[in-house]
Amino acid sequence: MDDTSVYQLIENIVYQKMIFESIEIKEATIIHLFNGLRKLGVIQPLLDDDTITEIMVNEYDEIYIEQNGKLLGLRLYLIQKRNWKLFIQKLLENGPKGQ
Repeated sequence: MDDTSVYQLIENIVYQKMIFESIEIKEATIIHLFNGLRKLGVIQPLLDDDTITEIMVNEYDEIYIEQNGKLLGLRLYLIQKRNWKLFIQKLLENGPKGQ
């Protein structure tokens, strides 16, 4: 299944199951699920941000970025600890930009 088909499938399910949520919440949910399944999860928006020059993932719960020349620690949990190896495998398969 290609990315477009997966995205459309997620979109259909979200719109069917989350009928009382706002469009903004639905769209955020779709992107979050798609990035988790096909991209690099919560890291993907960081990869897509041109103002971020470096992403350092030391542990599943220890993530730093360099943005506009400043080093910032994020309160962001990459994944659950038990899925750490799966994330590393996905990172190696997708390359440095999550493509």
